[in-house]
Amino acid sequence: MAEPSGHDGLDAQDAAERGLGEDLSEVPDVAAKIARLQARQVHKQSQLKQLEDSGGTQLSHGP
Repeated sequence: MAEPSGHDGLDAQDAAERGLGEDLSEVPDVAAKIARLQARQVHKQSQLKQLEDSGGTQLSHGP
C-alpha cells in the first residue's frame, strides 16, 4: 500500500489514528508490554554498564 504524501496524507493518517482512541488503557495488554520493555531496557543498561566497566567489547553468555 502506497503512503499518501503531503498534507492530505498527514490528514488521512491523523484520522486513522483518531480511531485508536486517546486512552492507551483501551489497547489490550499495553501495560504488560510496556512493563516488559522497561524491564528489558533496565537489563540492557545494566549489561552496557558492565561492559563499560570491564573495558571489553562484548559480554559472554554462560553455559
